[in-house]
Amino acid sequence: MFYKDLSFYQYYRSSPMKNLLNVGWLDDKNEFLVGASPLDFRQKLESIIIGNNDFDAHFNRVRCIHSCNICGERDITISNGKTESVLGMSEILVPQVENKLFFAAPSMIIHYVNVHNYLPPQPFIDAVMRLDLAQKYCADYIFDGL
Repeated sequence: MFYKDLSFYQYYRSSPMKNLLNVGWLDDKNEFLVGASPLDFRQKLESIIIGNNDFDAHFNRVRCIHSCNICGERDITISNGKTESVLGMSEILVPQVENKLFFAAPSMIIHYVNVHNYLPPQPFIDAVMRLDLAQKYCADYIFDGL
């Protein structure tokens, strides 16, 4: 499924959500920005996707695993040594606090960044870097309230 970066989120919805922006919805039929992203951004994005006892950025979880829309790879996981996360089964919700916006990205975004050299838009990178993983955060509750 492809959505242009920073377009209004409308995944399986009848109307777009004006405070939720798409990031990282890629496929092999549409061009996307490529480039080197900072290592600390990639590490922080992995931490967001893996989460912890207090922090869970996932929403719209599904039972099936989606393969990579670019290379077709399946059963992709990331790990921090203690916890493993399967990619392609959910979306993540990243807040941009100063504008009261949120970014919605497939959990596969880290694969796109690491393997396909996808360079997300700078506002998303900035939001990821500002996110405090020590705070209590549950994307399911936030998404339900949007």
